[in-house]
Amino acid sequence: MQQSKRMMTNTDDTHSLPSRVIELFQEEKYSEYGRKQTDVICEAVGNDVLSKSDTLLEAARAGELVAERNYTPSGHSFYHDVDYVVGTPTDPAQRQITGEAELNFGNVDDVWLALNVESVVFSPNKNWKNRGKEIHSFYLGVYDTAPLAATGSVVILNVEDLDRSPDEIIEGYQEFEFADGSIVQSLDSLAILPIRYNEEAPQEAELETGLLSEDDELHYTSFIDVLSGALERRFRGEFRVSPDSVETVLSRQESDVLEFKEQLPDHRDKVAQEVAALANYEGGSILFGVDDSGTPVGLDSINQVEETVANILSEGPLKRHSKHRKSPCRRSRHPHYQRRSSNGSTG
Repeated sequence: MQQSKRMMTNTDDTHSLPSRVIELFQEEKYSEYGRKQTDVICEAVGNDVLSKSDTLLEAARAGELVAERNYTPSGHSFYHDVDYVVGTPTDPAQRQITGEAELNFGNVDDVWLALNVESVVFSPNKNWKNRGKEIHSFYLGVYDTAPLAATGSVVILNVEDLDRSPDEIIEGYQEFEFADGSIVQSLDSLAILPIRYNEEAPQEAELETGLLSEDDELHYTSFIDVLSGALERRFRGEFRVSPDSVETVLSRQESDVLEFKEQLPDHRDKVAQEVAALANYEGGSILFGVDDSGTPVGLDSINQVEETVANILSEGPLKRHSKHRKSPCRRSRHPHYQRRSSNGSTG
C-alpha cells in the first residue's frame, strides 16, 4: 500500500464523527469496555456516509435503507457480531415522517455496508496490533456471510503517552490491502482518528490533526468518500465482482448455503422453491452456469436467464414458499443479484 505524506489539516466540519468522539471523551462517556461509544460512533459514521450522496439520503428517507446495531450474521455461531450494518429492511419500507438526514433502525435483510469500531485508547502500546487482528477477522467474517457488503473499520487512536512514534502505528495499519471498488475478500476502507486524551484531564481531549492529510487513504474524509460511493454503487447495483472472488466461491463445495446449477430450471415455480429453501435455512447463493463439481460451463443466454430470474423473484416467490421472511436473494428493486462472468452466472 502506498504511503501518503503527512501534514497539518483542519478538521472537516462537514463530518459529525470527529466532534462526537471528542465530546465523548470530554464528557467522560468513553469507557474501555462499554458499548455506548461504539453505537454513537457507528451512528455518526452512518450519517456521514449518507450526507455524501443524494441517492442514499432519499433511500434512507424512503425507508429503503435501514441500519442495525450489533448485527448477528447468519450461519456458524463462531462469527462475531458486527457493530453496525446498513442494508435493505426485512420489513416493508416505511418512509420517514420527519425526513431527517439519518438512517432509521430496523432489521436488515441484505447487508450492503458493515462497520467495525476499534479503540486503541487506554493501553495503546500493547493493543494496537491486536486491534489489527480484530479488523482482519471482521472483514473475513463479513465476506463469508454477506460477500456483497462493503466493509469499513474506524480506529480511535490515543497518541498520548505512546512509547513510539504515532506514524509507526499508522504505517502498520497501512499494510491492509483494500478492495478498490471491487467485490473481493478485502477491507474496503479504514480510518484512523487520532486523538490526544489524558484520563486525568478529560476536558482537554482534542483531535490530533497533524498526522494525516485529507488525501491520505486512512484519513476520515477519504474513508467516508470510499464507503459512501461503495454503498451507493451497491444500492444501484453497479458494483464490480472480482474474478478472484468468483474463483474463491467456485473452489468451495456445495453446501446448505451454496448450490451449483448448470441451467435454469424449466419451471418458474421451481426457481422460487429453491430460493425459498435457502431463505428457510440460513441464506445462501445459487450459481447458474456451473456444474456439480464447481466447474463453469457457461449459459446459452445469460441476459435471458438474468431477466427470467429477476421477474420470478419480483413476483414475491418467498411469500408463497418461505417459512419466514429472512431472504438472502430478495432484489425486487435491483435485479442485479445475478452477477456474471463469461463463464457463468452467480446468484
